[in-house]
Amino acid sequence: MSVLENRVLCLLQAKKRGLTLKADPPGNQNRCFYQCLASHFSLQEEEVFELINNYLLCNQHVDSIENGTVKHQDLLQFFSDADFPSLSECPSTWEECIISLRDQMANHVVIRAAATIFCINCKIIDWRGRMTVEVPFGSQGSGNSDVFFAYTGDHYMLLTDVGCPTELCGQSNITG
Repeated sequence: MSVLENRVLCLLQAKKRGLTLKADPPGNQNRCFYQCLASHFSLQEEEVFELINNYLLCNQHVDSIENGTVKHQDLLQFFSDADFPSLSECPSTWEECIISLRDQMANHVVIRAAATIFCINCKIIDWRGRMTVEVPFGSQGSGNSDVFFAYTGDHYMLLTDVGCPTELCGQSNITG
């Protein structure tokens, strides 16, 4: 499918859940996820990027709760060569990985870091209608509020709730 088709499908899937497009950032330097957060929180893109970057530099090891059990995780294990397509391979150290993420697409680690920093649930709807929920690290399962995103496969858009029925917006495949 084309980029345009995936974009339209994402927006149709969002509409089914009572959501509509709030912001469709240009995505310069693969920063569309950061731009969406900046728009939502009325911040500058660089402020959001620096908050997430600094958090990650200081938090290679985090706790997560899975099935009621605290798990200590080394976030380096979540990176692979696929997270760094402009490099020949995944950097070998945590600091090199975080520095190299500067112009890469947001991945699971970045999104969970954002959820933690802003104490939000990142609810991401893809073009197939699947919703993935990324929650803060160390959380019992949720942040203080939900922020909705549409994901085309290579671009994030910010969505807004226009009277979303709880039974629709709440449907998800929770990850994290």
